[in-house]
Amino acid sequence: MTDMPKGPWQVLHVDFYGPLPSGDYPLVAIDRYSRYPEVEIVPPTKASLVIPRLDKMFATHGIPEVIKSDNGPPFSGEEYTRYLKALGNNPKFSTPYWPQGNAEVERFMQPLGKAIKTAHAQGKPWKQELNKFLLQYRTAPHTTTKTPPAELLFNRMVKGKLPLMRKQNVVNKHKQAQENEKQMQRYNKQYADTRRNVKMQNIQVGDCVLVRQQRQNKLTSTFSTIPYTVIRRSKSQITARSESGHVVTRNISHFMSIPRQNDSKVESDTETCRKEPLENRDQERLIQNSNEDTLLRRSSRDRKMPSRYVHPIFWKQNQKTKGRCNVVYINI
Repeated sequence: MTDMPKGPWQVLHVDFYGPLPSGDYPLVAIDRYSRYPEVEIVPPTKASLVIPRLDKMFATHGIPEVIKSDNGPPFSGEEYTRYLKALGNNPKFSTPYWPQGNAEVERFMQPLGKAIKTAHAQGKPWKQELNKFLLQYRTAPHTTTKTPPAELLFNRMVKGKLPLMRKQNVVNKHKQAQENEKQMQRYNKQYADTRRNVKMQNIQVGDCVLVRQQRQNKLTSTFSTIPYTVIRRSKSQITARSESGHVVTRNISHFMSIPRQNDSKVESDTETCRKEPLENRDQERLIQNSNEDTLLRRSSRDRKMPSRYVHPIFWKQNQKTKGRCNVVYINI
């Protein structure tokens, strides 16, 4: 869970929706604090066309402190990086193959796509219907903060088609919105952990892990056979490096911890991992444990066949066994 920013338009989440049949890509930007959306239509996803749209947003609301996006084009290009540095920002990316890392804008794609699909099915101009949808979304109470995004961003009540029943002090809604978000975050986390059967993974820096790989066919294994060493961990984001120097950054759920060659303390983050199969490692550990432990003694308890298989006349008292009985078994 990420904490709510201290104020509006400080953390901005950016992503693309599309492509649409017309070849356009709606550029979506969501304010993390107020959930206020901004949508600009971009023909192709090129940095030279995206940057002017961002300038238009920043001219209206100002330059945010953090701009977070995924690793797709054009955000991973050099032109976009130079643009953010000119604004005094460093690009911040979400975890690869983990849409939850950019969840604010990813969640908004669902109602946005529904509005565009509805306009297309009814034969209406989708760009005009998009503006109507944005007005309703900005002026309606958000499900998490219970406050309209426009009120948290502008500190005033913005009139939409919904009637205003009564006027309230907008300043007091900021504290209430923060409390509502914390409560909703705890509920969502508990619900998601229960539904996904989440288990705690204690993967630390220096551990040897395997990385989940994309499935090519039915015979593709879930995890790659190349071992990696964890070199960095930030909350649920883990960065690992292989012996060949390849570095991957994934969510912790994309890694599986495996044993190391020795249990001694890791002296460097480039220590290589064992490449033997897991079955061989488990077998070696069992052999090592059996050598360290003392030999198992045979149980001293008396063992006998069930009484239904033994005839009573064959029970004899044996003096040498100090009261124990010798039993002669016959087949009945």
